[in-house]
Amino acid sequence: MTHKIDVDILNRLLEHERFPHFCTQIRNYFEGDMAGGYMSRNVLLDYGEEKLLSLKDNPDVNKSELKKDIDLIQTSKIGENEADIEKLKNTILSILRDIKKEFPNKRDSEVVTAKAVQMISSDLSGIPPREVNEEKVTDSAMKYVESVIPMDAKTRSRMRRFVLFAMKIFGKKRQVEE
Repeated sequence: MTHKIDVDILNRLLEHERFPHFCTQIRNYFEGDMAGGYMSRNVLLDYGEEKLLSLKDNPDVNKSELKKDIDLIQTSKIGENEADIEKLKNTILSILRDIKKEFPNKRDSEVVTAKAVQMISSDLSGIPPREVNEEKVTDSAMKYVESVIPMDAKTRSRMRRFVLFAMKIFGKKRQVEE
C-alpha cells in the first residue's frame, strides 16, 4: 500500500514452488536446528586433525602429503551458521534465476530495435531525403515487421494502416516541436 514493495516481485516469490521450502530453511536457521550437527562434524574433523598431527614426528610419513591432508581438514570446517546461510543463499538464488526467466530481456529488445532501425535505414538509403515520406517509411517498417512476424494479408493490411497512422502522429508531433 505504501508502494515501497514491488508487489509483482513479491507475488512471484510467494508463488514460486520452492518458496515454502525456503521459508522452512529460514525457520531452521533462526531456531538453530542444524547448527549442532554442523558443530559435531567439526568435532570429528578436529579429532582427525589431531590424529594426523600426532604423525608429524614419524619418519615413515610423507610430510608434504601429511600437510595437504591437515590443510584439507582445516579448510573443511564450517562456522556455526555458515552451512545454513549457504543453503539459504543457494535456494534464493535458484528461485531468483527461475523468476528472471519470466522477465523479458531488455537487452534483447534493444538489439531488435537497433536491428529494425538499421534495416529500415538501409532500405531508405537509396531514396533522396526530400522524397522520404510517411508512406515510404511505413513500407520499409513493414518489410522489417514481416521479416519477424509472419502475417496473412488481412493482418498485414491492418498492421500497415496502424504503422502509417503512428508515423503520421509522430510526424505531426515532430513538426510542432520544431
